[in-house]
Amino acid sequence: MTPEKGRAKVAQYYLLYEGTGGEDMAQAVDFSYQRAHVHIQIKSNDSNDYQQVMSRIEESAARVFKEGQCKLGFTGAGAINLKVVDYLVKGQIASLSLSFVGVLLMLIILFRSLGYASLGMIPLAVTVTTNFAVMVITGIPLNMGTALIASVIIGVGVDYSIHFIHRYRLESERKDSLAATVDATMATSGRAIFFNAFSVGGGFAILLASSFLPLVYLGVLLPLVMVVNALAALCVIPAFLNLRQKG
Repeated sequence: MTPEKGRAKVAQYYLLYEGTGGEDMAQAVDFSYQRAHVHIQIKSNDSNDYQQVMSRIEESAARVFKEGQCKLGFTGAGAINLKVVDYLVKGQIASLSLSFVGVLLMLIILFRSLGYASLGMIPLAVTVTTNFAVMVITGIPLNMGTALIASVIIGVGVDYSIHFIHRYRLESERKDSLAATVDATMATSGRAIFFNAFSVGGGFAILLASSFLPLVYLGVLLPLVMVVNALAALCVIPAFLNLRQKG
């Protein structure tokens, strides 16, 4: 159907509507018939579905009306939800970037070494990447609740890195061999990190029993990131430390 035929058909339907005594048109258009208010119901809370519907409306308007002839504006829960998600994603990127920079500077001051500071950032990068990868794969949405998990990762992850690297440096001064240094570090700080991660992660796992879905998401992601963070600190850091020592 061409735009001209479409407009003619709409005019015919409007004439029939007025002829039957329709009185609801005032709620959909203004007095001069220059603006229209169209309600669209979407049986979904997914922001992607909202975006698809809005994009299709804009494409249809571009086909029917000439350029500059029609101006669209979106409001309602869907448009607000899209804005919230957009601001949430931008805020998450900005906050994570600032957090990584701040933690890196803190580690440089603490260890007085860019190499050790960069090494301490590896578990954070691994855990943050794993967290968002699991969210994408399982379909867990990014919302106010799940966005807080990244902040927990930064706080807990850097704590594990500091403990492990600090103990490793102390043991390397006391032990004669690389193997003995790693064994002593694993038996002290490594053991504490392991039990801490599983105890704290197990505490958060209680949220899985909740009937409130956002809390269930936290019950899935928080124990996961605690374990991944601990494994990254206990496996990745020693591997790089050994390479650094041999080099």
